Amino acid sequence: MGGLTRAHVGTAPRTRPRVATWVTDHPFLVLLPLQAALLLWRLDRLPIWDDEEVTRFVATAPWADALQLLRNDNHPPLYFCLARAWLALPWTVDPTVALRALSALLALLGGIVFHFYWVRQQPRAVRWWFAALWVTSPYLLLYARMARSYMLQIVLGSLAFAAAERLLRDPRRPAPMLAYAAATTVLLYTHYLPAAALIAAVGALLLWRLVRERRAALLVPLLVPHAAIAVAFAPWLAHLAMVSERFAVKVPYAVSNSAPFDHVVELAYALVAFTDGETLATWALPLAALALLAALYLAVAGAAARPPWLALVALAAVVGFVATSRWVSYAFIAARLTFVYPFWLLLLALGIAGRPRLGRVGASALLAVALLAIGSYVRGEGFLNKAYVIPADSIAADIAARSSAAETLVLIDPYGANINTTLQRLLPQWPVIVLWSASADTQARALAAGVRTVWIVRSALDRSPGRWVSNLDSALAEHYERSVHELVPYSDFDRLSMRLAGWREQPSHVIDVVELRRRD
Repeated sequence: MGGLTRAHVGTAPRTRPRVATWVTDHPFLVLLPLQAALLLWRLDRLPIWDDEEVTRFVATAPWADALQLLRNDNHPPLYFCLARAWLALPWTVDPTVALRALSALLALLGGIVFHFYWVRQQPRAVRWWFAALWVTSPYLLLYARMARSYMLQIVLGSLAFAAAERLLRDPRRPAPMLAYAAATTVLLYTHYLPAAALIAAVGALLLWRLVRERRAALLVPLLVPHAAIAVAFAPWLAHLAMVSERFAVKVPYAVSNSAPFDHVVELAYALVAFTDGETLATWALPLAALALLAALYLAVAGAAARPPWLALVALAAVVGFVATSRWVSYAFIAARLTFVYPFWLLLLALGIAGRPRLGRVGASALLAVALLAIGSYVRGEGFLNKAYVIPADSIAADIAARSSAAETLVLIDPYGANINTTLQRLLPQWPVIVLWSASADTQARALAAGVRTVWIVRSALDRSPGRWVSNLDSALAEHYERSVHELVPYSDFDRLSMRLAGWREQPSHVIDVVELRRRD
């Protein structure tokens, strides 16, 4: 019986240390602490804006009042229930900051859940690129630090899409139908759009198989889970019907006079937000454009790998985009499509790994732009959507310092300022009128006659119906000394975009805080 000689021992292959092996095999977990540091840093960095204020308002109201508020709102209750439970903890920070912390933690959980169901079985290169794109994502840095339900949609959407993919793969067994119905119902109680988009996509794919294969047995997975979802959602169906009716006729303001051009802007903005983020300095835009082109190439390359979830996610994304483009303006579409965002990054990672040479060049451009966008976010610069940086706290402090509540009226333009609820909370003693309608205009004129100072917090670009905000401003200026404090300047790129869109008014800034003092 032979033994190992010294020569044999000396030439035996070396094995990597266990730690090194674990690190290379688990890139997502290795990089996760970096993302935690980014997401939890200075959660008070951005001003509070109205959608966050609504979350805070509902989450801190008495339970009966909260339910009534939700029934008059456009959202189902699950996220707000979670927010209320979160705020019941003994926090020593502002409630909005605490709610932003909840979003950050949900983002971390969402990454773990998505990685577990969709990424961990991928080749090592795909896992590494997904982890790098996810952790350095400027899109996540923006939306995972807001007091909104976006990150809960990622957590539950990852589970619901996994259940849906399993149902499509094995539609005959009861377990996938039950898992899909349960996960989708929970998602529906969180936000209507992702659940409706998923249901539409699953229904379309099952119906296509039914027509193509002519198997009556496919009626069971097509009808039974969706019937179960309807039964489980019965307590909130009336609210869903109300919201659907409300938004069936609502079309947001247009960017231009051309509908095709508006759709191009909507799609382009969503792709830029997903790929480059929404905090880009003007000088970085050429690199961001190159990164976007690289991302489109990588997405096509990733699709060529034919991931089993591609048709399902693509259909859901199309449904979500079409529906959202009717509900909100172009600047808010990307936020409503958060539920498909992780799949976009996975598609890019598949493309990078599948085209190693060009993929690394494209990935380098993506990561470079991501780091630049993160830097802009940290500095509070380059926000494409200016609604996120309107300084409601500074406006309220200036009004409070320069006027007396007993002799002052505050008027707020809700069509562009997007901080009306926030200002009302920050100025509890000041009479405030939100200029939603012509009746508010009449009330404002009547009350203004009895005060010495009127403040109008308004968009520099009047989007109110019939321009009644500007008309009211001009009418009051006849009796007051008028001065304007201009806030949140537009960038050179913003002004170029206005010219390309053919805007007749091209303001230099976002917000006018108009101060009207009665002449003595």
